[in-house]
Amino acid sequence: MVGIALKEPRPFNPGQPGKWAYSNTNYMLLAILIEKVTGRTLDHEIDRRIVRPLNLTGTSVPITPHLPGHHLHGYEKLPGENAPADFTDFSPTAFWCPGNIVSTTADLNRFYRALPGGKLLPPYLWEEMRTFRDTDRGPDRKYGLGLESRTAYCPGGKPVWGHTGSVPGYRTFSFTSADGRRQITPVVNTSLTMPEKANDAALKVFGAALCAK
Repeated sequence: MVGIALKEPRPFNPGQPGKWAYSNTNYMLLAILIEKVTGRTLDHEIDRRIVRPLNLTGTSVPITPHLPGHHLHGYEKLPGENAPADFTDFSPTAFWCPGNIVSTTADLNRFYRALPGGKLLPPYLWEEMRTFRDTDRGPDRKYGLGLESRTAYCPGGKPVWGHTGSVPGYRTFSFTSADGRRQITPVVNTSLTMPEKANDAALKVFGAALCAK
Protein backbone atom coordinates (compact mmCIF):
# COMPACT_ATOMS: atom_id res chain seq x y z
CA MET A 1 0.00 0.00 0.00
CA VAL A 2 2.84 2.41 0.81
CA GLY A 3 4.56 1.47 -2.45
CA ILE A 4 1.41 2.30 -4.42
CA ALA A 5 1.09 5.65 -2.64
CA LEU A 6 4.70 6.63 -3.29
CA LYS A 7 4.15 6.24 -7.02
CA GLU A 8 1.44 8.91 -6.95
CA PRO A 9 2.27 12.61 -7.41
CA ARG A 10 2.30 14.71 -4.26
CA PRO A 11 -0.63 17.13 -3.94
CA PHE A 12 1.79 19.50 -2.19
CA ASN A 13 5.21 19.42 -0.51
CA PRO A 14 5.59 18.59 3.19
CA GLY A 15 5.43 21.69 5.37
CA GLN A 16 3.91 23.85 2.65
CA PRO A 17 2.06 26.69 4.44
CA GLY A 18 -1.72 26.56 4.33
CA LYS A 19 -1.86 23.03 2.95
CA TRP A 20 -3.31 19.99 4.68
CA ALA A 21 -4.76 16.63 3.69
CA TYR A 22 -5.76 13.54 5.60
CA SER A 23 -3.72 10.52 4.47
CA ASN A 24 -4.21 6.84 5.28
CA THR A 25 -0.65 6.28 4.05
CA ASN A 26 0.75 8.38 6.89
CA TYR A 27 -0.94 6.10 9.42
CA MET A 28 0.40 3.02 7.66
CA LEU A 29 3.90 4.47 7.89
CA LEU A 30 3.29 5.15 11.58
CA ALA A 31 2.24 1.53 12.10
CA ILE A 32 5.39 0.28 10.35
CA LEU A 33 7.44 2.56 12.60
CA ILE A 34 5.67 1.24 15.73
CA GLU A 35 6.45 -2.35 14.77
CA LYS A 36 10.06 -1.48 13.90
CA VAL A 37 10.74 0.37 17.16
CA THR A 38 8.94 -2.03 19.53
CA GLY A 39 9.70 -5.30 17.76
CA ARG A 40 6.05 -6.27 18.26
CA THR A 41 2.99 -6.29 16.02
CA LEU A 42 0.65 -3.33 15.78
CA ASP A 43 -2.30 -5.28 17.23
CA HIS A 44 -0.16 -6.30 20.24
CA GLU A 45 0.79 -2.68 20.95
CA ILE A 46 -2.80 -1.43 20.56
CA ASP A 47 -3.96 -4.13 22.98
CA ARG A 48 -1.16 -3.44 25.48
CA ARG A 49 -1.29 0.35 25.44
CA ILE A 50 -4.99 1.11 24.90
CA VAL A 51 -7.40 -1.82 25.01
CA ARG A 52 -6.30 -3.45 28.26
CA PRO A 53 -5.59 -0.27 30.31
CA LEU A 54 -9.07 1.07 29.48
CA ASN A 55 -10.82 -2.32 29.66
CA LEU A 56 -12.25 -1.91 26.17
CA THR A 57 -14.03 -5.26 26.09
CA GLY A 58 -15.62 -4.66 22.67
CA THR A 59 -12.45 -3.58 20.86
CA SER A 60 -10.12 -5.78 18.83
CA VAL A 61 -7.84 -5.85 15.80
CA PRO A 62 -9.24 -8.59 13.52
CA ILE A 63 -7.00 -11.03 11.70
CA THR A 64 -9.68 -12.50 9.40
CA PRO A 65 -12.33 -10.90 7.13
CA HIS A 66 -15.16 -12.21 9.34
CA LEU A 67 -16.51 -10.31 12.35
CA PRO A 68 -17.40 -12.51 15.34
CA GLY A 69 -20.48 -12.09 17.54
CA HIS A 70 -23.20 -9.48 17.12
CA HIS A 71 -22.20 -6.64 14.81
CA LEU A 72 -23.56 -3.98 12.50
CA HIS A 73 -23.61 -4.98 8.83
CA GLY A 74 -22.36 -2.40 6.35
CA TYR A 75 -23.94 -1.78 2.94
CA GLU A 76 -23.25 0.16 -0.24
CA LYS A 77 -25.43 0.64 -3.34
CA LEU A 78 -23.43 -0.58 -6.32
CA PRO A 79 -24.05 0.86 -9.82
CA GLY A 80 -26.71 -1.10 -11.69
CA GLU A 81 -27.84 -3.04 -8.61
CA ASN A 82 -31.32 -2.75 -7.13
CA ALA A 83 -30.45 -3.86 -3.61
CA PRO A 84 -27.50 -2.66 -1.49
CA ALA A 85 -24.52 -5.02 -1.31
CA ASP A 86 -23.26 -6.28 2.05
CA PHE A 87 -19.75 -4.92 2.67
CA THR A 88 -19.31 -6.35 6.17
CA ASP A 89 -16.59 -8.88 5.35
CA PHE A 90 -13.35 -7.69 3.78
CA SER A 91 -9.64 -8.21 4.33
CA PRO A 92 -8.36 -6.52 7.51
CA THR A 93 -5.20 -5.57 5.59
CA ALA A 94 -7.17 -3.33 3.21
CA PHE A 95 -7.11 -0.46 5.73
CA TRP A 96 -4.27 -1.68 7.95
CA CYS A 97 -3.73 0.80 10.82
CA PRO A 98 -6.06 3.68 9.78
CA GLY A 99 -9.23 1.58 9.58
CA ASN A 100 -8.89 -2.01 10.78
CA ILE A 101 -9.95 -1.76 14.44
CA VAL A 102 -13.35 -3.19 15.35
CA SER A 103 -14.98 -1.49 18.31
CA THR A 104 -18.25 -0.40 19.88
CA THR A 105 -19.72 3.06 20.36
CA ALA A 106 -19.37 2.64 24.14
CA ASP A 107 -15.68 1.78 23.87
CA LEU A 108 -15.00 4.73 21.58
CA ASN A 109 -16.70 7.06 24.04
CA ARG A 110 -14.64 5.54 26.86
CA PHE A 111 -11.46 6.12 24.85
CA TYR A 112 -12.21 9.81 24.30
CA ARG A 113 -13.22 10.23 27.93
CA ALA A 114 -9.86 8.77 29.00
CA LEU A 115 -7.63 10.85 26.72
CA PRO A 116 -7.73 14.13 28.68
CA GLY A 117 -7.92 12.27 32.00
CA GLY A 118 -4.30 11.11 31.98
CA LYS A 119 -5.10 7.40 31.71
CA LEU A 120 -3.27 6.93 28.41
CA LEU A 121 -0.77 9.74 27.98
CA PRO A 122 1.46 11.84 30.25
CA PRO A 123 0.53 15.55 30.27
CA TYR A 124 3.26 16.64 27.85
CA LEU A 125 2.18 14.14 25.19
CA TRP A 126 -1.48 15.05 25.61
CA GLU A 127 -0.46 18.69 25.13
CA GLU A 128 1.37 17.77 21.90
CA MET A 129 -1.60 15.77 20.64
CA ARG A 130 -3.98 18.70 21.03
CA THR A 131 -1.67 21.35 19.59
CA PHE A 132 -4.00 22.08 16.71
CA ARG A 133 -2.87 23.64 13.45
CA ASP A 134 -4.85 25.40 10.76
CA THR A 135 -5.96 23.46 7.70
CA ASP A 136 -7.11 24.61 4.27
CA ARG A 137 -10.60 23.21 5.05
CA GLY A 138 -11.84 26.40 6.69
CA PRO A 139 -11.26 28.18 10.01
CA ASP A 140 -13.57 25.82 11.93
CA ARG A 141 -11.42 22.72 11.32
CA LYS A 142 -7.99 22.27 12.86
CA TYR A 143 -5.81 19.17 13.14
CA GLY A 144 -3.43 17.92 15.82
CA LEU A 145 -1.73 14.53 16.18
CA GLY A 146 -4.52 12.20 15.06
CA LEU A 147 -7.09 14.52 16.60
CA GLU A 148 -9.45 17.00 14.96
CA SER A 149 -10.83 20.17 16.50
CA ARG A 150 -14.16 21.36 15.12
CA THR A 151 -15.89 24.62 16.06
CA ALA A 152 -18.80 24.57 13.59
CA TYR A 153 -20.89 21.97 15.43
CA CYS A 154 -21.66 23.96 18.60
CA PRO A 155 -23.10 27.49 18.90
CA GLY A 156 -20.58 30.19 19.70
CA GLY A 157 -17.68 28.26 18.20
CA LYS A 158 -17.22 25.98 21.21
CA PRO A 159 -14.65 23.35 20.14
CA VAL A 160 -15.19 19.59 20.13
CA TRP A 161 -12.38 17.10 19.68
CA GLY A 162 -12.29 13.70 18.01
CA HIS A 163 -12.22 12.13 14.58
CA THR A 164 -14.39 10.87 11.77
CA GLY A 165 -13.67 7.68 9.90
CA SER A 166 -15.06 5.58 7.09
CA VAL A 167 -14.51 2.36 5.19
CA PRO A 168 -16.93 0.88 2.65
CA GLY A 169 -20.15 0.14 4.52
CA TYR A 170 -19.42 2.19 7.65
CA ARG A 171 -19.07 5.80 8.72
CA THR A 172 -18.28 6.88 12.27
CA PHE A 173 -18.29 10.27 14.02
CA SER A 174 -16.60 10.02 17.44
CA PHE A 175 -16.02 13.21 19.42
CA THR A 176 -15.77 14.61 22.93
CA SER A 177 -16.48 18.07 24.28
CA ALA A 178 -13.24 19.90 25.02
CA ASP A 179 -13.94 19.76 28.75
CA GLY A 180 -14.27 15.96 28.56
CA ARG A 181 -17.77 15.90 30.04
CA ARG A 182 -19.67 14.65 26.97
CA GLN A 183 -18.88 12.06 24.33
CA ILE A 184 -20.90 10.74 21.42
CA THR A 185 -20.25 8.22 18.65
CA PRO A 186 -22.93 8.01 15.95
CA VAL A 187 -22.33 5.22 13.44
CA VAL A 188 -24.12 4.66 10.13
CA ASN A 189 -23.89 1.51 8.02
CA THR A 190 -23.06 3.11 4.69
CA SER A 191 -20.26 5.39 3.60
CA LEU A 192 -19.55 5.75 -0.11
CA THR A 193 -23.24 6.00 -0.99
CA MET A 194 -24.53 7.67 2.17
CA PRO A 195 -27.40 10.05 1.25
CA GLU A 196 -26.92 13.71 2.09
CA LYS A 197 -30.06 13.67 4.27
CA ALA A 198 -28.62 10.81 6.34
CA ASN A 199 -25.37 12.71 6.81
CA ASP A 200 -27.27 15.84 7.90
CA ALA A 201 -29.37 13.80 10.33
CA ALA A 202 -26.27 12.20 11.87
CA LEU A 203 -24.64 15.60 12.34
CA LYS A 204 -27.82 16.98 13.90
CA VAL A 205 -27.85 14.19 16.51
CA PHE A 206 -24.11 14.65 16.98
CA GLY A 207 -24.42 18.41 17.62
CA ALA A 208 -27.41 18.08 19.94
CA ALA A 209 -25.68 15.50 22.12
CA LEU A 210 -22.43 17.45 22.48
CA CYS A 211 -23.71 21.01 22.58
CA ALA A 212 -27.26 21.13 23.93
CA LYS A 213 -27.76 22.60 27.39
